[in-house]
Amino acid sequence: MRTEYFITMDTHCRTTDVCVKTGRGKLVRRERLSTGIPQIRGLIESVPRPRRVAFEEGAMAGWLFRNLKGCADEVLVCDPRRNALVAKDGDKDDPIDAEKLNDLYRSGHLRQVHQLDGSEKAAAKQVIGMYHDRVAPASPRATSCWRCAAAGA
Repeated sequence: MRTEYFITMDTHCRTTDVCVKTGRGKLVRRERLSTGIPQIRGLIESVPRPRRVAFEEGAMAGWLFRNLKGCADEVLVCDPRRNALVAKDGDKDDPIDAEKLNDLYRSGHLRQVHQLDGSEKAAAKQVIGMYHDRVAPASPRATSCWRCAAAGA
């Protein structure tokens, strides 16, 4: 029987903490590397197949997903709010987060978040997000203006 490997990442702008475990939970590798596709892809491809990759939804999740989906048997982007073990536990640093995420992944407790495949769709999502960021702060001001106008009438 072939050993299955689970690779989890806690990714930030400058660094990415990676944890690699077997399906039985044996720690194979823990590493901090620069956040860049060549570095991350190189680490993932150094792990034998079958290999599965998971990381939490965040600012760089779409970028990571589009660039890493071909180098593993599964690439899963998960909902960070559902990962209570990572979020609520006392010890909070990136290597520990990556390892706890790995434990959740191996036990089947991660909830997948849908990711867009094409860069055009990602650009559309970004434009919609920028629109929302511009409109949301203006909405309470407009409501108060309408209230003032209605009170004066």
